[in-house]
Amino acid sequence: MKRYIIYISIVFAVVATGIVVADYFSLFGISKQEKLEFVEARFKTVDAENGGPVFDVHVRCFQKMNENACTQRDSYTPGVVSIKIPMRRIVTQSLFFNQGEVLLGTLDPKLHIMFIHSDYSNPVESFIIIDIFNNPGQQYLVKMLPEKDS
Repeated sequence: MKRYIIYISIVFAVVATGIVVADYFSLFGISKQEKLEFVEARFKTVDAENGGPVFDVHVRCFQKMNENACTQRDSYTPGVVSIKIPMRRIVTQSLFFNQGEVLLGTLDPKLHIMFIHSDYSNPVESFIIIDIFNNPGQQYLVKMLPEKDS
């Protein structure tokens, strides 16, 4: 009886190992799933003339075929603007394993951001989206020129 249980256990272990190995090589097929992710980018806005922080700055992001390419959120830091940028990712999976992930590109690889303030000129900065996704949470410096009174 003990031999029978040992043989059954060995057969079960071999079959389970075979299933896991076969799934590792995707012999049972794969599924692709699209996921929406957001990355945060932070921008420190400073006065170009004296280097002081500029408060209450709002942003507008745009790309080719996308007029609203980001969402501004509260940074909880004075003089810092925080935005969330969406990006789609394709995840390829088998039953037990993640086979890979690929970022989906956009029509325009650049993200154009306009920094808006009533007392300053509204500069437009351009960033490569993939660079922002490869460096999440990085803080960028934006110099704003004061509007001259006429």
